[in-house]
Amino acid sequence: MFGLTGIWNVLLIILLILISLSFIVTILWLLLPRVYSHYDGTRSDATFDPKRSLRSVIPETQISQVSQTQTSRILLKMDSKNHTYSVHFGDGRAFTQGIVRIHYQSNFYSSFPKDGEKILDFISETVTSKTHSLGKCEKTVWIWHIPQTELEFATSFLYFQDKDYIIFESNFEFIPIEELATGAFEKPSFVFPSFLNQSPNRRIITFKNSKFAASQRNFRFALAPVMFFDDQTNTILLSSLDHHLTNGIAKTPLKESETESKNEYRVECGFNGEVISVPQGHSHQFLLIVHQGINTTFNYWGDLLRKYYNVERKDRYSDVANSKLGYWTDNGAFYYYLPMPGKKMDATLIEIEKKAADLEIPFQYYQLDSWWYQKSVSKWIRSLLGWLGRIVGGGLYGGTHLWEPDSTYLDISLEDLHQQLNHKPFIAHNRWYSDKCPYIKRFKFIVENNSAMPDDPKFWEYLMEYCKKNHIQVYEQDWISTHYKKFSQFRTTLGFGERWLRDMASAAQKKGITIQYCMATPAVMMYSLQFPNITNIRASDDYAARWLHMYDVPYFTQTSMLVHALGSLPFKDTYHGTRIGRFTGERCPELMALISNLSAGPVGPGSPVDGFNVPILHAMCRKDGLLHKPDRPLTPVDSMFTPNSLYYVCSTESKHSSHTWYYTLTANFWPKRVKQKNYALSVLGIGENVVEYDWFTQDLRKVIKGSESESELELEITQDLKFEEYKYRIYAPLHARGYALVGDPTKFVMLNDQEFTDVKYGDSELEFTLNNVENSESPILIYSEIVPKTITIDGEVYDFSKTASVKELTFTQYDKNSKKLTFTVEFSSQTQKLVKIEFVVFSGVDLAGYSVQQGQVAGGKRVCITAFCRQGRPSVSIFQINLFAFAVGKHIRNPIL
Repeated sequence: MFGLTGIWNVLLIILLILISLSFIVTILWLLLPRVYSHYDGTRSDATFDPKRSLRSVIPETQISQVSQTQTSRILLKMDSKNHTYSVHFGDGRAFTQGIVRIHYQSNFYSSFPKDGEKILDFISETVTSKTHSLGKCEKTVWIWHIPQTELEFATSFLYFQDKDYIIFESNFEFIPIEELATGAFEKPSFVFPSFLNQSPNRRIITFKNSKFAASQRNFRFALAPVMFFDDQTNTILLSSLDHHLTNGIAKTPLKESETESKNEYRVECGFNGEVISVPQGHSHQFLLIVHQGINTTFNYWGDLLRKYYNVERKDRYSDVANSKLGYWTDNGAFYYYLPMPGKKMDATLIEIEKKAADLEIPFQYYQLDSWWYQKSVSKWIRSLLGWLGRIVGGGLYGGTHLWEPDSTYLDISLEDLHQQLNHKPFIAHNRWYSDKCPYIKRFKFIVENNSAMPDDPKFWEYLMEYCKKNHIQVYEQDWISTHYKKFSQFRTTLGFGERWLRDMASAAQKKGITIQYCMATPAVMMYSLQFPNITNIRASDDYAARWLHMYDVPYFTQTSMLVHALGSLPFKDTYHGTRIGRFTGERCPELMALISNLSAGPVGPGSPVDGFNVPILHAMCRKDGLLHKPDRPLTPVDSMFTPNSLYYVCSTESKHSSHTWYYTLTANFWPKRVKQKNYALSVLGIGENVVEYDWFTQDLRKVIKGSESESELELEITQDLKFEEYKYRIYAPLHARGYALVGDPTKFVMLNDQEFTDVKYGDSELEFTLNNVENSESPILIYSEIVPKTITIDGEVYDFSKTASVKELTFTQYDKNSKKLTFTVEFSSQTQKLVKIEFVVFSGVDLAGYSVQQGQVAGGKRVCITAFCRQGRPSVSIFQINLFAFAVGKHIRNPIL
């Protein structure tokens, strides 16, 4: 009996332990999103944080200089006696004490040696005129010699007269140099240029040398552009022009013996500390830009890089990924490594296609993530991983064994799956390779750290031919940052990484395949500029419906600045479209869809089959799946990076002729930061009177710029948002007559350039061309303070004074109270229609409204028309004109004007 009691006690203890563990795991599961988002979100964000005071960023001696003017021209000063140099861009604004340094055989040699460094021998100086791809310049070359060796190299200044940029070039044409490495990646082995930052431009934006290139406010060694700016968004931007994977920028704090001020540092550009040697003939360049504005400077930098490489910005509709709505199965998607019960992934996708057809959701491609091909981890281990594999990610499944269908998830071939998905093409994922993959026997591979990667152009040709045969139109190269970590040649060997990326892109281009980079570092993103078929880049970490959006939205919108500047399109990643799931569902599905659509890149929902948000999916695309996009990705407004206490504000736009439509997202991600809940048009960079439309509430109102105001108008946009609440507003340009084309109210991007073209604002007429597919319709919303007179569709006229209808036009009466004019243009056969709206105008006076009264008088009926008019600017008070006429029979005579 005692023994039985003891057993029950043991079982009870075990049960209590299991209950306690379950309770702890549940608490951790619930708290994890908030802890992770807060911890990692603050490290993946370059916006202003009030916890960092101005004095902690800018030295005490330079706080008074913040307001001083920055010039738009660079003045280069070179001291030929001391062999130092400096760059000046305004009073009290300079990068000074420029030096040259190289590490060779465990010793540092410097043009201005300190702390045990040895001196570099200066040999000669030459000055010549040169024509560079960025313009005519004066090139000054300094030749250096490492003492007691035969080693020489050159450093050059390419000075462009009256320009706001300068290039620093290093050349090793004389002889190769070995034994360069310092042993520490973040401690450069060769440095030129190198400066002290003697300016108020002390705030920083750069991007982490890790997966998805998250933005950051500070850095130690960046293989990315680095922007220094002040509170007036005067900027200096430094970046490599080539060899991005090995050339970076270090921020090295000065020692106490070198400075009397705190926060002083040296900015050093050159090789990372793991570079072993420099081959003979090697050269590289760094670019320094002086400019104004955060977004503007990044875009200007990208323009200069494209000019340097003679390439164009990627078309927003360049391939199926960028142009059409698709369905995704990657990490974060509902069916990531999780088919429907009783089915495999092929049957799951076929079921999704059927459901989408029933709901009229126009998916035009399917993304096949890492589940589709054979990997190195055994099946029994994969079964053991179970749900853990979904949570931690596909990395647990090992490297690629064969990039061919895995029977665990697919019973049919890609060809058969393509047929059963109504001939929809694929985007197909890939990663690094297993060191035991069969490809190693056929092609040249590098094997390191129990992994392998191809180093053979013939392999890429083989792989892209496989893509072409199996309807894979977009090749997704994932785990790129993992390649950088696993394979040392990316870090140690100049030109290796560039060759690997070029072999991949060239082979794909020959077969008509485009590429998405995933988990790319900023340096890899910079290389994408050179390859026309790298069309989109993931710009955020893996989606998780449980993460707080204080993490993923700032992350994505800020990295989008980099991707856009480089001429590619950012991909937000997949998302869930509904709130399905008590603890695992998406809290803000409309926000996720909106962010995806405003990215101007791919849109890839990964919702469960019973969780499609159909109206929201339709709000992003045309009936045939063509995406309706803004002109550029959604990015934070400049005010987010300077001292502020606003909500998080991002914007993008559509441009038509001389007019701009602004799309603005305002969200509350950091409630403790927000002290100012309103914002003015100037925060958005809007300098004109506009009409504001709240997309979700459908409220429409006028917002004016400057000091002019009427009682019903407000200069500031007001809001009061709780945590994770947001507002999406469209700002349409307001004509002086008091009308504005707001756009298609059923689309997020209301004035997208696929639906609207040739928009013209006239003095009494609004004209635009509508584009759509057959058997579809385009609803139109117009704000008008003056009465519309006629609507003309391809020459057919609807007259407001008549009741006759116009073919293919559904009309809703103009509402003078809300000032909304709405109608729908139907497309039965044509795909393009010219629309004109004419407004009632009396001799330069706008008709704001009218009423008609009739009365019996001698000789017939007297008609009194009361017209409410507005002359000139909308701010002039409304006045009244009475028109009298006598009606005899069917004729009107003797009007009294």
